[in-house]
Amino acid sequence: MADRYVLTGPIGLEGLAAEQVLTFLAPVLEAIPADSMGTASFRVLAQGGAGAPQSQQVQGANIAALKAGFEELKAALQAKPGEVGTSTTPPPIVYGIRGAVNLVNLAYHDGVAVIEAAMHNVPDGTLTLAAMVCYPEAA
Repeated sequence: MADRYVLTGPIGLEGLAAEQVLTFLAPVLEAIPADSMGTASFRVLAQGGAGAPQSQQVQGANIAALKAGFEELKAALQAKPGEVGTSTTPPPIVYGIRGAVNLVNLAYHDGVAVIEAAMHNVPDGTLTLAAMVCYPEAA
C-alpha cells in the first residue's frame, strides 16, 4: 500500500435548507487535514425563495481559507433565514451545493475520513452527484 494518497472528485446537492448547508459543510471541512490541502471549493447557490444571497463561495488552497469562507457563508445564511411560506411571506429559501476537492499528500485513512464525512452528512434526498476517488500519489 502506498504511503500518500490523493482525493479528488465532485459532489452536488440540491434542495437544502440553510441549516442543512451548514451541517453538511462543517464536518467535511473538519475532516480535511491542514497539512494535506490541494484545493477545495464549494459553491452554495440559492435555488428558490426570496431574499437569499444569489451564491456564496467557500474555497481555498489551505484550511484557514476554507474555514474563513465557511464563516462568511454562515453569516450570510443566518442573516436571511428562510421562513415558512404563507400568503404574506415568501416561500422558504432552498440551496444547492456544487463542490470539488483535490486534496494531496493524504494518509489513506484521512482520505477515507473526508469521503465518510461527506457521505454521512448528506441529507436524505438531496444528493445529485458524488464521485470522490482516493488513489496513491505517483512516486
